[in-house]
Amino acid sequence: MTPRGSNFPRPTLHETRKTIPGSDHVNGYLASKPEKVSKFRRNRRNSARTEYVIYTVRASLRLIYMGDKPTAAMVLSLIGGLFVIFGGAALAFAGSIIGSFNVTGAASASSTVLALGIVGVIMGLIMVVGGFMMYSKPTSAKMWGVIVLILSIISWVTALGGFFIGFLLGLIGGILALTFKPTMAPGAMPPPMMSSSMPMGSAPMGSMGTNCKNCGASIPAGATRCPSCGASL
Repeated sequence: MTPRGSNFPRPTLHETRKTIPGSDHVNGYLASKPEKVSKFRRNRRNSARTEYVIYTVRASLRLIYMGDKPTAAMVLSLIGGLFVIFGGAALAFAGSIIGSFNVTGAASASSTVLALGIVGVIMGLIMVVGGFMMYSKPTSAKMWGVIVLILSIISWVTALGGFFIGFLLGLIGGILALTFKPTMAPGAMPPPMMSSSMPMGSAPMGSMGTNCKNCGASIPAGATRCPSCGASL
């Protein structure tokens, strides 16, 4: 910054670079080696991409192993249930189309496929509800994980497996819910158990006084001599 009242103009950035020792040599080297500059820029872009991939993987693992609630199981079960709903709706639509054909047995086949599609939609809704329930009540995550797991397998019959995506996501979400173990809060940890050799109601050694073997007087805790007769303990 130019001092106030000074008559000297502020030097430009180009002039400042010229005053740096060795700057001409460095600038000349970079100008004469354009491949070095492009290689440096390419390596920097590759390193940035690598850091982004590592960050994404860490964020995904953090999402899977979040402590108090089965977030990953909820998300996968929810998305899997939506795909199962879409699969059941597609099957029900196919059943309604079959009923429009003037073919022998088309009516019975149409009603069967339509019923399977409706059951598939209901199963998808139960999977969505299970995803929300395992997140709102982590203690019931295992129960809802079993339900989501079973419905994902049955969805092959009733909802075309949710176009395979719903089956796969529901399967993974159910397994994550079954293996979920919530972290116990520090205030919720049980108190330490007393030793079995210590009788109930007894205090640790040294917390209560004893009696003197010489005069029978009471000796306070921590004392090395009897306060009555002066005998050493």
